[in-house]
Amino acid sequence: VPHMFCLPGMTTYRALFDAMKIPLVGNDAGVMALSTNKAQSRAVVAAAGVKVPEAEILNKGDRPKMQPPFVLKPCNEDNSMGITLYTGKDGQSLDEALETAFSFDSEVLCERYIALGREVRCSVLEREDGSLELLPCLEYFLSEENPIRASKDKLVTDSRGVPVTVTTGGRKCPADIDDTLREKLEHLATRSHRALGCRDYSLYDVRIDPQGEPYFLEACLYCSFAPKSVIVGMSAGKGTEQREVFETLVNRAIARQKRAAEAPQLLGM
Repeated sequence: VPHMFCLPGMTTYRALFDAMKIPLVGNDAGVMALSTNKAQSRAVVAAAGVKVPEAEILNKGDRPKMQPPFVLKPCNEDNSMGITLYTGKDGQSLDEALETAFSFDSEVLCERYIALGREVRCSVLEREDGSLELLPCLEYFLSEENPIRASKDKLVTDSRGVPVTVTTGGRKCPADIDDTLREKLEHLATRSHRALGCRDYSLYDVRIDPQGEPYFLEACLYCSFAPKSVIVGMSAGKGTEQREVFETLVNRAIARQKRAAEAPQLLGM
């Protein structure tokens, strides 16, 4: 089970494990690379019929064509680093918001702000037969004063600004989800999982507007399966312990590698 959250850990080292035929839990290097690019991953799920906010991709020197409010996001950055909700009010500077985003990446996603209803993280686990199970959702509590999740809401840093752990407050799992919303979230998560080519499990950040319509924000495909990791916490919401989740996926990865080794090899020209 890879525990490297950096880009090389999520891509290069996973590819190395595959090349060495070491059983690997979770998504392969190609899928992880796709998920780290917000613009590309949202385009893939949108093509599969998943709702995404209106957006445009900006390069250095570009300015957004859409009217505020919108969210500026570096395409390849995690934990909300470099993100700004730009409203154009109270003297807010668009130049400063763009400079912040471009300080993290050469491409920036300008995404229509979805009015605050709810924000949840949802996940699906693959069953033995290949079907997908939607786990209990995790809800993040936001407010009109803080309507989006910033990096300070996700990471605890030390006096040097170095992240040391994740935050734990302002959330609830399992979230209170009625049958109608659950069906919509299940549609979003299962469609996204299959469109992206995910394996074993997948996680998604989802914004729900005041009318109850969910929008895909991003895929979050890393999981350490530590006691406080998201999938373990979600599984606990339905009474499944960490050890059972972990051993099920590890055993499945081992079996998958054995089947691949036993499969006949076809050599082309």
